[in-house]
Amino acid sequence: MRNYFFRAQQWCCTILTLGFLVLTPVAQQASSTTQAPDQYAPNFIGYVSSTGSYVRITCAPELIYSSSGSYAACLNMSHTRTAIATTCVSGSMPVYPRSTVTCPETAPLCAWDYVNSNLKDEVPLTMIGCGTTSDPWDYYRETTTSASLESTSYQGDSTTLETVTTSTSRETSFSSDTPSQDSPSKQTNLAWIAGPIVGGIAGIAIIALLSWIVILLRRRAAR
Repeated sequence: MRNYFFRAQQWCCTILTLGFLVLTPVAQQASSTTQAPDQYAPNFIGYVSSTGSYVRITCAPELIYSSSGSYAACLNMSHTRTAIATTCVSGSMPVYPRSTVTCPETAPLCAWDYVNSNLKDEVPLTMIGCGTTSDPWDYYRETTTSASLESTSYQGDSTTLETVTTSTSRETSFSSDTPSQDSPSKQTNLAWIAGPIVGGIAGIAIIALLSWIVILLRRRAAR
């Protein structure tokens, strides 16, 4: 009889240990779906020529630079839906795949800018947003090329870059008509929600197993 109860205690301890391992939810870190090249910060747009040197221009801190097809934009990836404007109407209304947005009073004009991969890029990306002026800006993701730069107005194989990040008079907009990947925080929350649900089911199974063991031992003792 004592051997039965001793074995039962061992089984119960083992099952309870496994139960705690199952009941403990594990939050998994979600991977980001939008990545920038290693040499760029996620919100880096490009360099703009200014008085013989280049000024580094970035999106606002909460936004990231993104491109799709022939277009680019600064997007807020914490939103569940994002989109890139592809044209502009009436000089002040950027057009998205499923909606049209009016530029704010602080930046009332449509701005058509161009993002070049380097100084020799002949097919730049179009970046449509809102700004205080409609004059186009030319951004350069890189300001050096393997080819000679003698044909440009800049001397030497490279140009001076200002290290200070400057703000831009452009205000890019985002729309809510195209779904994007879930943000890392959202996926982490889902992991914590799923953990207790799975753990609860496992807990019920453990309790049922313990009850069955107790009943079995009582029957053997009665014999």
